[in-house]
Amino acid sequence: MMRRNIFLFLFSILSISFLAACSFNTDKVSGDGDLEGFWHLERIEYLSTDAAGATTVSSVSDLSNQLIFWSFQQKLLELSDKSDEISTVLCRFTANDGNLTIGNVYIPSYDTDSLSTDVSLLAPFGMDQLNKTYSYTIHGSKLTLTGSDRRLYLKRF
Repeated sequence: MMRRNIFLFLFSILSISFLAACSFNTDKVSGDGDLEGFWHLERIEYLSTDAAGATTVSSVSDLSNQLIFWSFQQKLLELSDKSDEISTVLCRFTANDGNLTIGNVYIPSYDTDSLSTDVSLLAPFGMDQLNKTYSYTIHGSKLTLTGSDRRLYLKRF
């Protein structure tokens, strides 16, 4: 009986130690919904502002038939064209209070990822500048990113 109690006590201590060693995902990116995951870029609306300050859509690019994806995980954003026409680009990002800031851009390689300042790498993914902030909203499986001159529509894949 005593041996059984000692075994249960040691088993309890061991179980508690294992649970304490587990890490929980406290860096999960959320705001108006869960941003993490795999998103398909479906459409870009180019915005213009008139003298009165009203914003209108000046043109639209339909990308629904293209294989351009944004993938958010932790603080890393992977931009990729799955048709292999464009190389993959990695970006650091921060998201809080409905704002998404896309920071440093890296070109991945097998040796070492290299920091890039080439804005043209971002153009196929709907962006035109480095370190840009967008407001974002998530409604179900739809993500909308709104910047000063464009609005991007993505769908969870």
